[in-house]
Amino acid sequence: MRVLILSYFLSLLAVTNVAAQQTCLDYILNDVPDARYVVHDDATVTDTLTGLMWARCTVGRSGNNCMTGEDAKFDWQAALQAADDADWANYRDWRIPNVNEYRSLVNYSCRSPSINLTVFPNVQSRNNFYWTAEIDTLGGRDDIALLFDFLDGIQNANFRTGQAKVMLVRDVPEASP
Repeated sequence: MRVLILSYFLSLLAVTNVAAQQTCLDYILNDVPDARYVVHDDATVTDTLTGLMWARCTVGRSGNNCMTGEDAKFDWQAALQAADDADWANYRDWRIPNVNEYRSLVNYSCRSPSINLTVFPNVQSRNNFYWTAEIDTLGGRDDIALLFDFLDGIQNANFRTGQAKVMLVRDVPEASP
């Protein structure tokens, strides 16, 4: 019986470790390489392709590798307010990204999670739903908002009263010539 129980717990550990590891396929082009991003000392990163600046950490986390704190979860309205109230890296114009902005971060050669972990450390591969700024208009209901899932890089939907994480993005003003 002890052997059976020990085998069961060891198998759980093995599954947990597999779930936590990002899997990337070398034969699929990585369209979000490290060189595409400028990582700043203030825990922000600028995407040179889109011109967007992102907070490297999910709301609730901080530090250079986003290891301090825990991912905060909000209902949709509170998430919008949290972004509006955010004072990350001394910028006050943060907002919640839309689906296309999230899609711009997806590394389709990787999954679990499908994001560049060098640039966005500590993005989890499970329970990884982030609110978007968009309401689900296809269903004709205004009580459902879109979510983004970095497990596979897909959008989803949930009631706006549900709980999800928040990433912050801002538009970077173009430099004057």
